Amino acid sequence: MNKALIPLAAVTLLSGHSIANAAEVYGRLHFTVVEAHEKDLSIVNAGHRLGVKGTTKLDSGNTAFFKLETEYGNDKGGRGASVSSDDDANISVRYAHAGIERKYGTVTIGRSDNPMNATYVADMFEYNSGTFEQSSFRIANSLQFKSKPIGPVSLFAAVVVEGQGDDGEQEDMDAYVIGGQTKMADFNIVLAYMKNEVEVGEDATTANLTTGDVSTSTTLVEVETTDISLGVSYSVGAWYAGLNLERFTTEDHNEDGDLSDESVTSVVDTAVLYSMDKVTFGMGYAMADVDLDEGDDPDTESRFLAGAYYSLGGNADVYLEMGRYADSDSDNNLVMGYRMTF
Repeated sequence: MNKALIPLAAVTLLSGHSIANAAEVYGRLHFTVVEAHEKDLSIVNAGHRLGVKGTTKLDSGNTAFFKLETEYGNDKGGRGASVSSDDDANISVRYAHAGIERKYGTVTIGRSDNPMNATYVADMFEYNSGTFEQSSFRIANSLQFKSKPIGPVSLFAAVVVEGQGDDGEQEDMDAYVIGGQTKMADFNIVLAYMKNEVEVGEDATTANLTTGDVSTSTTLVEVETTDISLGVSYSVGAWYAGLNLERFTTEDHNEDGDLSDESVTSVVDTAVLYSMDKVTFGMGYAMADVDLDEGDDPDTESRFLAGAYYSLGGNADVYLEMGRYADSDSDNNLVMGYRMTF
């Protein structure tokens, strides 16, 4: 069976005739020509997407919705790939969720957007965008709630429950996200907090100098991460400006529960865009301070980007984007892209 048809077939088989009839097939083709520092010129797939989504009315009057979306990672480049018949689709799942919309908000179950995304208001570009963002764009094994506006404020919350662990040693809830959003005049403000706990096995090898025997033991280390992120954006006329402030903390705890290691990453991400007729111009600056040891100066990374994006009409556009990284010349790049949606 053609793998490209799997999402549509799944909806037809699992969701019933009425939903399948209301389904919308959509997608995107995205190609880039990349000139990176000290690397060969490449023409690559930048993430082709194919999905199906839809809604249907329930007897209760509520609206049920679903979304299945896959991404194809073929032709990503690499020595010899184009001449060795490398046609593996390398399919990954972007979305796989269903939900219900009621008068007070929506409830969604499955793999969907991480609510933290709403704070990433400076992630408005393509190849060089969102370089230092700390939380994943999507979360799986999740149950989410997003409220309708309550006055000027709307709220959201999500929990991630992956299972697989020992019920006596691990928490049932692996992660959670809470936050809210408000709009005032031309400003949009979003604040979110995410906490994640996971146990990671660390292997240690011990050698007996007398006998020469080598033994390996595994110690469970509890890794706890917290992420607080604030996004503020401003739109007026043809102008858009976005500012994202994020603080991401990682704590390692030993078997006794004592703190054994800690790191803090602070991120500032900015973007300014101006649109005129069919062209949008954009500039962005981002920096990340990584503090690994108390008392030491943090390691700082920064990125500047500039781009121009031109609409060709018919759901297609081209763009030119330049990225410059202050502490890593090897990441510098010039990218031309072509996108077409359907």
